[in-house]
Amino acid sequence: MRTPEPIRVLTRKRRCQHFFEAKYCGLQAIAFFLLLAISCTPSIAQDKAKIPRAIDREREAVEDPAEIDDKQGGDRLIEMDRGRWIDMVYGQLGGNEATFDQTYRRRVRLALNRIELICGISETLREKVQATAELESQRLKADILTLINDAPLRLTQKQYSDFYQRIWKLIQPYQSRMNQGNNQESEALWRKVLTTQLDEKQQKQITEDAAKRTAYREEVQRLETVLKITRRLGLNRDQRNNLDKQSQTHPNNWQNLDMAWNTLQALPDAEKRSWFTPFQLEQLKKPLETTNDLQVVIVVEE
Repeated sequence: MRTPEPIRVLTRKRRCQHFFEAKYCGLQAIAFFLLLAISCTPSIAQDKAKIPRAIDREREAVEDPAEIDDKQGGDRLIEMDRGRWIDMVYGQLGGNEATFDQTYRRRVRLALNRIELICGISETLREKVQATAELESQRLKADILTLINDAPLRLTQKQYSDFYQRIWKLIQPYQSRMNQGNNQESEALWRKVLTTQLDEKQQKQITEDAAKRTAYREEVQRLETVLKITRRLGLNRDQRNNLDKQSQTHPNNWQNLDMAWNTLQALPDAEKRSWFTPFQLEQLKKPLETTNDLQVVIVVEE
């Protein structure tokens, strides 16, 4: 008669049996999925070409305004965006929006400082003028934003030119005021406010100073023109002195090289022969080329 096994031994055998049965089932499942993957591989490969690829946005992005074909009209269309319109506008005003603000405030501050030296102004008037200039600057920037919001983003060359004319009409007065030596600064609102707050004596002093500055600027331009012609023709000291005296009789004709050159060519032949050598007369007969206006000729003084 067989002796029954202890309960602990039977429990261990059943655990081992369950373990091997679970492992066998797992292997069967792995084998099933492998067979399924192998059978489906051809169809996946066939459909792979039909799956849309992800867009490579860095590669397909357009950095600059692009010209594209207009299939209906056959013209080249220009693609823009608000940012590029803004950059173009402030580029005409000296750089960007921050640069425009700094430059405009600096122009007003320098003008006030100069008037302070000429005739003196009160601190209240200075603050009022600066506030007016700031208001004028902010109004321009608001007008720019309003105009850019109406800007087309896809347009033909003619549409681009037409819209640029609208931009130019808006910023041209301000661009002129940003340039040194312009006469349109008097049209600025802050300048009109300043003028109306000055008394008669102060305005007279400012007018006299402006006349002196204009005369000085014209004198510098005349001397620069004489120097250019001296270098171009190779004039000696006596010839340069005669030329300087002649330019003082009609200073308006000597504000630039073109006008002065035409003035010399229009002089009587006898007078020109008394001033210039035959070689210089031949050079004077030639048309003025701006590329040679700084030509240097070495002259031995007599």
